[in-house]
Amino acid sequence: MNKRSQEQLEQMPTSLTLSSLLLRQLKLWGVERIYGVAGDAILHLLQTIGEERHLIWVNARFESAAAMMASAESILSNRPGVCLGTSGPGLANMLNGLAVASADHIPLLVITGQVPQDSIGTEAKQYVEQQELIAPLACYSAEVQDSKALLPLLRTAYVTAMTKRGVAHLSIPQNLFSQIVTAVPRPLIDLQSQLQTENCTQLEQVVDQLQRSQRPALLLGVGARQAQKEIMQLAEIQEVALFESLGAKGVISFHHPFFLGGLGEGGTMEGMALFQQADFILVIGSNWWPDGFVPQQATVASIDLAVASIETHPAANLGLIGDATTVLTKIINQLQQRSRVEWKKQITQCKEQIDQAYSHENSPPDALTPAQVMSILSDMVDDDGIITVDTGDHTIWFNQRFRATNQEVLFSGKWRTMGYGLPAAIGAQLAAPQKQVTTIVGDGSFVTTMMELSALHEQQLPITILILKNHTYGKEESSMLARGYQPYGVQLANPNFVQLAQAYGIAGEQVKDADQLLNALKKAYKSKAPFVVEIETAYITPPFTQ
Repeated sequence: MNKRSQEQLEQMPTSLTLSSLLLRQLKLWGVERIYGVAGDAILHLLQTIGEERHLIWVNARFESAAAMMASAESILSNRPGVCLGTSGPGLANMLNGLAVASADHIPLLVITGQVPQDSIGTEAKQYVEQQELIAPLACYSAEVQDSKALLPLLRTAYVTAMTKRGVAHLSIPQNLFSQIVTAVPRPLIDLQSQLQTENCTQLEQVVDQLQRSQRPALLLGVGARQAQKEIMQLAEIQEVALFESLGAKGVISFHHPFFLGGLGEGGTMEGMALFQQADFILVIGSNWWPDGFVPQQATVASIDLAVASIETHPAANLGLIGDATTVLTKIINQLQQRSRVEWKKQITQCKEQIDQAYSHENSPPDALTPAQVMSILSDMVDDDGIITVDTGDHTIWFNQRFRATNQEVLFSGKWRTMGYGLPAAIGAQLAAPQKQVTTIVGDGSFVTTMMELSALHEQQLPITILILKNHTYGKEESSMLARGYQPYGVQLANPNFVQLAQAYGIAGEQVKDADQLLNALKKAYKSKAPFVVEIETAYITPPFTQ
């Protein structure tokens, strides 16, 4: 058979079960894995996954964690992650993980089973109107009411997740999965990859304001991650101070002479004092604005792919629509070299003060400080490693004290849910098996998804888990104290996390000082296997707690 005849044969309609057609279409679009939890309404689809092996099934222990795993893969693979759950409690359990993707604009395709068609709208067990349940979080949601509608609805859901960068949902009644469908899976036209926005009508104003400014600064967000080279080029041409949000951690090396770290809770007194002197601020790919730590008289320009992110920015005077790499290249092409002797001197002095502050960390005899943990980790982790950070006071310490070089950092940005770290690490390691993956969790956040140690053991992924154990919900305790409250309901009775890990077949060590932590990290990274490091840390109120 010649090649053309083979192609014509592949384009002919084929009779398949709906389950098989669904999996083959996802495979054709480049999907490699589905994350989920088994349930009655999706049993036929699970059987088909096991029989056909077109996609890899990642067996999570909780639906919310499955969504977080899929979200992490989406960020690293630049295509929608896929998660699967059953009807009723399956989708309900998934909502917290879906909120992470929704709030942070992460493309995600959610497939859920539904009760059989003749039970929809009744008081059948595990029935709920799924479109209403997911509505606050989804940019698209539909129910397949006829097997012939599967491919059109699946295509709409997948493309909407990509283009609107959000959660798209498809509900499929249980009885449809086994029905025979005659259809042809089709590839995407892939227009998204051809998008090059040219709408930079305020470009000349931005260039003029930057060129004339005396004390310019850049504030980097998630959208700056692909424009590392252009950002450094702009910084050196114009001698600008560089600041970051947590989403941009690792975009610019801590060692860059113009880099002054974060702002707000993740910043330093020295860095924020300098930021408040800026007269021009270029915000790149971030809609976060550190209220209370910003200059009162400064021109603010924003670069973002989304018009809404610029228009709703609390301080932006100018805006440029487009991806950071394209827009910054246009700016650089119109700039002239600018020397700012006094501003550069201030940046250098500020950098020296921050370095000095980092080198003076005192520790109680029986525990490490969170700042020391982040400092030691900075020296041990791979320059191009992936770090997932859970939510808690350790997030603030990481943001402030981890000296990033070129790492990729994943975290729950707007939703800020506890339990994100471990599931995200699993999704990240599966999406990037060649990378070193580390997750940083608190004792409060870890217990919310610690059952995923079972998924980690099954997958045998070489993830290093750092558990900072201070026996309290530290961020909440600090906030209560700052508001004059008596802390209550925040103390934690923890298990022995290393013994817990060992029960799952995962090695680990408990540490209480810097030497022990250093040795444990060496062992963890050398082992190329899952490893838990339980770190006794002192309870210290993070800076700028309100």
